[in-house]
Order: sequence, then C-alpha cells, then structure tokens
Amino acid sequence: MTGTRSAPALRPETYIQDAEREKDTEFVDLFREARADSRKGAEPGRRLLRARLNGGG
Repeated sequence: MTGTRSAPALRPETYIQDAEREKDTEFVDLFREARADSRKGAEPGRRLLRARLNGGG
C-alpha cells in the first residue's frame, strides 16, 4: 500500500499540467475548480477528526 496515499493528490495536478501543455484553458479551469471543490469538501472531515482526536465527541 506504499504510495497510495499521495497518488490521489497527484492526479489533479497531473491533469492540470497535461491540459496546460496542450494549452487547453477550459480543462485547466475545470481541473483547478475540481481540485478546489475537493479540498473544500475534505475540510469538514478534517475538523471532525481533529475534534475526535482531541476527545470532543
């Protein structure tokens, strides 16, 4: 299972780089937006985990 944790984080960057290389600004924008949405969606989970680890809940 080595390396599996970082692989999903690399995919959006790889897609963005590929789209930039192809000068496809529509896909660059799409992948950047998807990356930002993914990060926003992960924040509630991080807060919950932090609270649980600190004994709150």
